[in-house]
Amino acid sequence: MKKKLLIIVIIGVIATIGIYYLTINNKVKLLTLGDGLASGMTAYNVNGYSYSDYLKDYYKSKNNLENYNNVFAEANLTSNELLENIKKNKNANLNGKTITIQQAIKDANVIIIAIGIDELANKSLNNKITTKDLSGYYSSLTELLSYIRKINSQKVILLGIYDAYNIKDINAINGNLAKIASKQNADFLDISKVINSDEYFFNDTSYYLNYKGHKKVNEELIKII
Repeated sequence: MKKKLLIIVIIGVIATIGIYYLTINNKVKLLTLGDGLASGMTAYNVNGYSYSDYLKDYYKSKNNLENYNNVFAEANLTSNELLENIKKNKNANLNGKTITIQQAIKDANVIIIAIGIDELANKSLNNKITTKDLSGYYSSLTELLSYIRKINSQKVILLGIYDAYNIKDINAINGNLAKIASKQNADFLDISKVINSDEYFFNDTSYYLNYKGHKKVNEELIKII
């Protein structure tokens, strides 16, 4: 009888440990990379709540968030600069600890990338965006995703571009971004189809999303993840 009881206890302990590790492994380890869109930049030149912050809150409320990292997202960052940050393994402070961007990429199981809206919008203010500009952007983005894939094989989501200042041919740009993402086994979210209303923006002087816009993008991300 004691032997049977001991076996039952051992099986129970093993099952409990198994469930624990299964639960831990299934929890979301979220990393967001990119420019002002990724960092939640507002019309007032300060970071607010971004789509990834809302996503963090969503998984936290479900008790399904292991960690969240957005320290490598910054306004006006270009695709090439983000690529160089990864190559040079830039470090930053997260919750009082120093972490490198390559380690952050390796640790994540959901990576969301939004890069290009600042880059292209800024170019469009001074000059017409040329074929060369777009070619360089696509090239940097391709290498960026390829580099990430060498480090991490899990869920990667690339966000598209929307109408900002004088950016033209939004559909064509997003079509190319979708192809780039597909070749690197990444998901693509065309947010231009999601936030196509003035209610999602601060005002006519800023192309950044307001909280409604970020919440809307968050809702679409949840569907993909």
